[in-house]
Amino acid sequence: MIRCITNLHAGSGDSGIGIIDKTVQRDAVALLPVIYSSTLKGAFREYFEEGPRKSALAPLAEAIFGKNTKDSAGDGQKGSHVFHEAQLLAMPVGSNLKPFFMAISKENLLRWLNKAKLFAASINAGLEKEINDLPLLNKSGAPLILGASMPGLIVDDHENVGASSAVCTNLRMLIGENIILMNHDDFKSQCSDYSLPVIARNQLENGVSQNLWYEQIVPHQSIFSFFVYNTYENMPFTDNVDKAVVQIGANSSLGYGYCEIKKI
Repeated sequence: MIRCITNLHAGSGDSGIGIIDKTVQRDAVALLPVIYSSTLKGAFREYFEEGPRKSALAPLAEAIFGKNTKDSAGDGQKGSHVFHEAQLLAMPVGSNLKPFFMAISKENLLRWLNKAKLFAASINAGLEKEINDLPLLNKSGAPLILGASMPGLIVDDHENVGASSAVCTNLRMLIGENIILMNHDDFKSQCSDYSLPVIARNQLENGVSQNLWYEQIVPHQSIFSFFVYNTYENMPFTDNVDKAVVQIGANSSLGYGYCEIKKI
């Protein structure tokens, strides 16, 4: 699991369409923000080779991530681990009574759950049941907070917010407190180019603007999840990144992309 501690920009490259110059990576089918496997692999490799525990982890990097052709006289060598792209599970949305709620959709969580089953990942049976028991909201269905109702609550631009009494102990352990369940169309809307934050960046030379561009970000507190397949049992990856803080994506010098990693 990846929880963004700071804003994240895992970029898809320059965009030639619209006012957003640098957009974030997206799933080609679901159209939700993702972190490509190549971006993940590069970030974790850098953590192993240059991070605070590099003296212990750097000797493992080549075996886990493979041998770079640019650093070797011969051909590259495949690493012991296969990385899959990170899927967005939840995204923070502002409200008038709490700093934010974590927005989820049942369809998106079921997609993650089904993928976990295909890869034979060990998912808590209680968590699986809680996801399956979530109410399925139709396209016009009002969002529901998971817990006691809050009179006068406004979440983002939703003034009609209901409540669900569904038991979600395991889901809260995964996502956190203050969860709001949205129909999938509303959840996608929260993640669209029109809703994700956009930051203006400017290059100055002697106080004169030389280049102004607009950069899209995934907000801090967002949660992603990814699967990694280990082909050699004696090359532990997950144990070495569990509870670590890893920088993912661009603009590390600006504090972007610092993420907490947790083994599920």
